[in-house]
Amino acid sequence: MKTIKKLLIAMIPGFFFSVCVAQDLTVCTSSSYSIPSVTPAGSAATYVWMENGVEIAGAADVSYINTAGKTTAGTYIYTRMAKMPNCNWQASNSFILCVVGMDSAPAITLPANKCSGEDFVFTVPPVAGTKYEWDGGGVAKDNTYTYSSATAGAKTVTVRAVASLGGSNCTSSYSGATVTVYATPTIIVQPEAKQGVCPDNTVDLSILASDATAYQWLKNGVAVTEGSGYDRADYTTAELNSEATYAVIVGNAGACSVTSDEAVVTMKQSGCCNMPGTTGLFTTFNPCAISSMGSEWMLKDDRESDNIQTYKVKLLADGRYWMVQDLKFGKGCDKITFAGSRADKTGIVAAGYYGDCLKNTNGDYLYDWAATLNQSKAHHGGSYRGCTGVGASANNCQGICPDGWHVPTSNEFDQANNIFKGAYNCKNADCWNLTKNWEASFAGLATATGKVNNIGTQGQYWSSSSNSNSNASVMYISSGSVLNPKGIANRNSGLAVRCVRNY
Repeated sequence: MKTIKKLLIAMIPGFFFSVCVAQDLTVCTSSSYSIPSVTPAGSAATYVWMENGVEIAGAADVSYINTAGKTTAGTYIYTRMAKMPNCNWQASNSFILCVVGMDSAPAITLPANKCSGEDFVFTVPPVAGTKYEWDGGGVAKDNTYTYSSATAGAKTVTVRAVASLGGSNCTSSYSGATVTVYATPTIIVQPEAKQGVCPDNTVDLSILASDATAYQWLKNGVAVTEGSGYDRADYTTAELNSEATYAVIVGNAGACSVTSDEAVVTMKQSGCCNMPGTTGLFTTFNPCAISSMGSEWMLKDDRESDNIQTYKVKLLADGRYWMVQDLKFGKGCDKITFAGSRADKTGIVAAGYYGDCLKNTNGDYLYDWAATLNQSKAHHGGSYRGCTGVGASANNCQGICPDGWHVPTSNEFDQANNIFKGAYNCKNADCWNLTKNWEASFAGLATATGKVNNIGTQGQYWSSSSNSNSNASVMYISSGSVLNPKGIANRNSGLAVRCVRNY
């Protein structure tokens, strides 16, 4: 019998094909079926059924019935073997059964994107001769299921395969899948362009967006890491000196993002106090360069073509603009000796100016009081008292200061010192120097005979106010012990000069 079975298997037409060829019966997977009975071989006959050449256990009747059906689609060939006592086994004609259907539920491929506003597509592998039944609220087309411009929220789909062959429709079990669609951020307010920004200034940019938790600002298309808040909705750029274009990528936890419109920041080409490579003239002082306490501006004094000087100016706590470096005006100061006041002569400090001055060994300029106020001999001594009050601008205390500036009055020194005490928590002369706002150079004091004392340890500064026929009020600053900032000096002495801007 074994030899006969092997021979029959080899002779069965189409046994090795995986598709149904010339089938006698087509059924779906898991459907019952029966193989029609053939002519009985006799009451004493013995029967054996074979499936694809393999004996089916327990199949010993004239007919063969499988109530459970086959779970795997394919071609099955059945043959009945019959044998009478003392006879050889005889094989019936082969019966071809085609089992149609999916061996398992179709595998769903999830969408690559998970953001609202985009097409959201589920797919299953296509199989020839098979169609798919989808459910879930989208649009089905063959092996794809699409949510066009998907809205945010959970999307659940189910699908089963329906195989058709030989007039039979066979279905698989259902597959299901659920995916969350994240809301793509929506930009409500775009970043605004900024026109005419002065060099070395920062720019504030902002954006308003819904469903946003992440931000990345771009400068000229490249992610930035400088400035403040480049990963937040409100961004302050680093200092700018050239035109730039800014945008921001807005995202969220679902990796959904959108890029804002571009905002162009343009720079001023003129009209700024801090244009690169430029300095302002004293006579055209522009306070926009100094707008916060302690901020500074370098100013140029070009009244003498052969002695052009540049000075640092600061806005101090008293609300005034002060020169914080000693004045160096007057080519006539460049001499060896200092003979005291020569207020009856002109051209000593500079052309058209009265008084006398000298340079100390550190190169600092020291002036007598006549030179400081640019007064003739008639005003140098006697009852002339100079200027008083605060914010002097209309009286004659400009002295050798540039136009728009004047020699501080004694009252202005006093008021500033009192304000500095409260603003900087300091005392007396410390308030001018230790706050680093005054930047004292400690030029010392020149006597009427030309001897210079206390260079590097003490600074004395003329006021435009006089308290007697021979003395004028001064401010003292020391690098060591605290001195009373208010004092007097002989008008023939040589002291440093600083200027304060007119109100």
